[in-house]
Amino acid sequence: MRAIGLLFFAIASVARAQPAPPPPEINLLAFANGALVERVSSNYGGGWEAVWLTDENPETGWAPEKDAKPPFEIVISLPERSEIRRLAFDTARAESPERTARA
Repeated sequence: MRAIGLLFFAIASVARAQPAPPPPEINLLAFANGALVERVSSNYGGGWEAVWLTDENPETGWAPEKDAKPPFEIVISLPERSEIRRLAFDTARAESPERTARA
């Protein structure tokens, strides 16, 4: 009986020693999480407004006005002070590689 108690204690100790998993990543630029598009330098229109960058729908997106010249500016406010650890652009639906986001 004492061996079972020691085994249980050893397993419980190992279980407690594991570090807590990191919190899940949150898309800070999602409208659902409070992000708002405040200003845009150019919008194509017809369903390609910058607001669609925040809807988390891969079927929507943003494009500048036809023949508009870069640089383009989109200002998005976050609901609270935040630490951004990673930034990624979903370019899967871009019409051509020349028109995708670049670092």
